[in-house]
Amino acid sequence: MAKLTKEELILKVDSLPISDDEKISFMEDISDSFAEVDTTELDTAKAELEKALADIEDLKAKYKARFLSGEVKIEEPAEEVTEENVEVEEEPEVIDVKDIFTPEETEEEEDKENE
Repeated sequence: MAKLTKEELILKVDSLPISDDEKISFMEDISDSFAEVDTTELDTAKAELEKALADIEDLKAKYKARFLSGEVKIEEPAEEVTEENVEVEEEPEVIDVKDIFTPEETEEEEDKENE
């Protein structure tokens, strides 16, 4: 049995030996059943998916080519580094607690040495 289009099925119902009221009823049912569906959203989604898949394949090819090319690309720095444009943080002076608090004996010994 062949698959019929909407128009072919309506013509086939029209050629049946039944009353016109029944024919009209069948033709309405056929028309409602074969109503054309708005597929713009589906078509848009398919197009976006195909574009995304093509982008993925393109990225894969570029990534693969990077390993096969043997060339190593080194990006040049945007600004050349010189002593003038590099800020150097000065280390703060660290004073040890031992240097601040010395025993009295040590001070007396230092006084004797200085004399």
